[in-house]
Amino acid sequence: MKKIGTYLVFFAITVVLISCKKDDYKERDVYVVGNNDGGIAIWKNGEVQNLTDGNSWAIASSIFVSGGNVYVAGFNLGESVGIILKNGMAQHLSDGSAISLYVSGNDVYVAGYDWDEENIFTAKLWKNGITQNLTDGSITSSASSVFVSGSDVYVAGHIGHNAVLWKNGVAQKFTEGKPWANASSVYVSGSDVYVAGYEENAQGKGFATIWKNGEAQYLPNGDKSAVARSVYVSGKDVYVAGWGDWDDEFNHVAKLWKNGKVQNLANNGYAHSVFVFGKDVYATGEVGNQAVLWKNGVRENLTNGRYAVSVFVVEK
Repeated sequence: MKKIGTYLVFFAITVVLISCKKDDYKERDVYVVGNNDGGIAIWKNGEVQNLTDGNSWAIASSIFVSGGNVYVAGFNLGESVGIILKNGMAQHLSDGSAISLYVSGNDVYVAGYDWDEENIFTAKLWKNGITQNLTDGSITSSASSVFVSGSDVYVAGHIGHNAVLWKNGVAQKFTEGKPWANASSVYVSGSDVYVAGYEENAQGKGFATIWKNGEAQYLPNGDKSAVARSVYVSGKDVYVAGWGDWDDEFNHVAKLWKNGKVQNLANNGYAHSVFVFGKDVYATGEVGNQAVLWKNGVRENLTNGRYAVSVFVVEK
């Protein structure tokens, strides 16, 4: 299976750091999850809390806050099993890797994948720990994002080389006939369904892509490849976090697109998640080996963090 990881090349570049002020956290709690020395860490309003000790190499993938509870999805490498952490207490999934989670009322949904002895991945959805296979396992697939709207459950991912959206377990393929594509994030706003991802052409160029109700829009990055990792919709505005190449050596720039217009956040960086709260736009990622949070494009280094994968903001 071809992997986007060919773009994961790091080079050190000097950057200017502007720290967020503590006053920024007066009216809201900003949660970021990521990794620190092999363990999962949460930063709440910039203060770090280690959720695992680092001995078993757990990896964080997603955070969701609901009803005063903080949920984190991830993967325990030591035990090769997906995990959900609720307020720091771990629950092991029966199998697989947890990539994204969404909490709706009392129900906890997790999207991810499992693999068999032949290393074929199978996309999965867990609801309250009960697993559902999204494919029959005959071809490699994975699930990257889950979103619940009313009684409908949407999951984004891929089957083979095709970017896919499952609605209540039924798959819609976006990119049949293309060399490679993956859907990384899904967000539902009213009757519109937005999916962010990546599509590659026959020449090997990658396009950061938004599918709105199945129709593709390519996000600009000049003549270089780019990846869309996360989508968030606020009113009429569509925000996408990701990254793009900026030279022929595959060095990267963390990027944020708003309604198709790009903002470069940092050289030597990646943006993995975006969240909008009021008029403020938050993004998380890393610059070099440093976990960072951007608020309206202003960067804050997260203490002791190597990378940050997901952000969630709630009113105090």
